[in-house]
Amino acid sequence: MDETTHDARASAATLAFPRLLLLENRKAGGGGESEIAQRLRETGREVLAPDTSSIEEACDMAREKSGDVDLIVVAGGDGSVNGLLSCLMDLSVPMLVVPRGTGNDFARSLGIPLEGDEALSLLDTGMLADVDVSFANGKPFVNAASVGLTAQVTKYQTPERKSRFGSVSYIVSAFKAVQVSRPFRAEVVNLDEPDETPLKTRCVQLLAGNGRYFGGGMVVHHDTRIDDGKIYLYALKPASTFALILHGPLIGLGRVDLSPDAVVASGTGFRLKTRRPLPVHADGERLTQTPVTFEVKHRALKVLASKEFASQ
Repeated sequence: MDETTHDARASAATLAFPRLLLLENRKAGGGGESEIAQRLRETGREVLAPDTSSIEEACDMAREKSGDVDLIVVAGGDGSVNGLLSCLMDLSVPMLVVPRGTGNDFARSLGIPLEGDEALSLLDTGMLADVDVSFANGKPFVNAASVGLTAQVTKYQTPERKSRFGSVSYIVSAFKAVQVSRPFRAEVVNLDEPDETPLKTRCVQLLAGNGRYFGGGMVVHHDTRIDDGKIYLYALKPASTFALILHGPLIGLGRVDLSPDAVVASGTGFRLKTRRPLPVHADGERLTQTPVTFEVKHRALKVLASKEFASQ
């Protein structure tokens, strides 16, 4: 080892998280691997930045290198985080998300700045936290899982629309989805109260939230946190297109509970049945279909979050 390398490693050792593994999705939000890797190195830390072309390769790299690094930096959107959940939950190494998607709801839930440079400042100012991960038929998600209207929105959220409209693409897709949404019959059992009569209702949307945000900044529930050990569920009953559009502010602020057209519940798990199989989407991806069981694993994922979030 030459003197320069020795001095660099000695300097890195005095920093928090001196050894980093960067996992990057170049497609999410147009982030460039070399740019982020360079900025990380400029902090004086050692950076492993492997060239991975798929989520599977990224997971393999995380498992292989987890014993050699202090922090895994995931540069990408909510879909990237979702794809890596299964392997990251099994590791003792914490994760920092550098937002590079369009929604970035997981980062919002952790109080992470949405600008890359500001997110990297958490390497020095952030605090470690353990957050919840929820599951839909055993498949993990961190933001919210939905059936119906929101799932239809995900269908319209094409890469072209995301690229064209950016952070407002969700609103554009939601307006289109409202016009074609169809009601469905749902039967919901709260697994905390399995002997109670199941809730039976017609709805156009059913959402089960793990984190605080979904859909690019809309609030799951005004009281929720991503580390409170609960799933917040609401079912929105059928209404006219105009009425559904008027629900937008209530949905955005997490106050669907104020609507007479909504049913709201919270618990550690729910079982949902529908008359016909319907797709279940979460974190911008299709995970499974109904019937579906939602469950939460309390504080299952180690993350680096903002000091404001971690100290609450």
